[in-house]
Amino acid sequence: MSKFSWDDEKMDVFCARCHWRDKNPDLCHATEPPYEKKYIPTKNQDCGFIPDSYWERATQERKDELNEAVKKRSQAS
Repeated sequence: MSKFSWDDEKMDVFCARCHWRDKNPDLCHATEPPYEKKYIPTKNQDCGFIPDSYWERATQERKDELNEAVKKRSQAS
């Protein structure tokens, strides 16, 4: 049973638009292996939020930097 749902209006603000989202609304790929969300992110909470719209416009160099950040977060957790 999922803790969160894509139908929750708060999910639409960050998670539903995020490049790191998973098909399962409970999981986030801002670290690998994906972590189980304990809360829905807000502007005041730290998360790896990258909107799909930004990812599509980003240069390969910037994408590489963002993927490197995922690796660093993954090692720290």
